[in-house]
Amino acid sequence: MIFSGQSTEIVKKELAKMEKPVKVLVFTSLGPDGKRKCPACEDTAILIKELAKMSNDKLDVKEYSITEDKDICVQYHVERIPTILFPDYGIRYTGSPIGMEAAPFLQTIVLASTSKTGVPADMINDLKTKGKGKIIRTIVTPTCSYCPTAVLIANRVAIASGGAVQSEIIESYEHGDLVAKYKVTGVPAVVLGKITDGKVTDDEVAFLGLPSGRGIVEKLTGHVRGIESMYT
Repeated sequence: MIFSGQSTEIVKKELAKMEKPVKVLVFTSLGPDGKRKCPACEDTAILIKELAKMSNDKLDVKEYSITEDKDICVQYHVERIPTILFPDYGIRYTGSPIGMEAAPFLQTIVLASTSKTGVPADMINDLKTKGKGKIIRTIVTPTCSYCPTAVLIANRVAIASGGAVQSEIIESYEHGDLVAKYKVTGVPAVVLGKITDGKVTDDEVAFLGLPSGRGIVEKLTGHVRGIESMYT
């Protein structure tokens, strides 16, 4: 059990804010024997399934194996584990949402369920048209104090866009090759790019440190606004 005592009550209170069901797909190293062969996969599966139990059936969780469910992995372009997908909202966690990333993950579930992202209507329209086919990759560590806010900004944008813009959260300790690719020296690092058939292209670091919601939207859409802003 991951949650106990007071933390259980806090999580239940947050999940009680859910309005509509949210589908979550979890990809792990689950084998035919029912065992998972990587510790991060085990922790991730336990976390998601505990949240599902406390959600009053509003969190619909399905677990797939990267070795046993290859067709599903190809369908969702999953090549790394653990991976968590919110398929209806364009959100992907590449790595486990542990440490300080657990709280924004919980908040993301509620945001997906309620669609109350706080993103202004004019930005939403831009994201659905000018931002379509683009991706925000947020590189984080479990101990970074600014990363949770960066993650929530990216996930709010993805949910508000109806999945037109995708958000991927990458745990840097588990995926050092991506850290090296982008030459990241600090977190959060926010990479913007395009995505086609699951492949990310034209990707580069757009923000090193905590970005503003407005800054991300302007970069994605090419629409520079005046003094009005979006703080998330």
